[in-house]
Amino acid sequence: AWHPYREGLLSFGTEEGRVGIYDANSGTMNTSSTYHEKSVYSMSWGYAPTKFKEDPLKTALYTCGGEGTILCHKPKELGNAAVKVNSYIAAENKYKNQPPG
Repeated sequence: AWHPYREGLLSFGTEEGRVGIYDANSGTMNTSSTYHEKSVYSMSWGYAPTKFKEDPLKTALYTCGGEGTILCHKPKELGNAAVKVNSYIAAENKYKNQPPG
């Protein structure tokens, strides 16, 4: 998925569950230290949670793996752990039966 504001940034997911960002302008690539247990099936750029507000563009990379886990990656800090969105959804909605992840 191409970044909505920064020209040349392309996010990608692999069959092994890895997530990364390729900068077509510089030819550099970074991969996240957090990855999915199964293939990455979907990804999208979106508004970052308040936890990432120091990012002036306020964008985050959301990915979904075949195991049903949604991860939120901070593009500038892929070496840090991604946020597991499923945990926040379950806590906010007070699920009795926890969704995967």
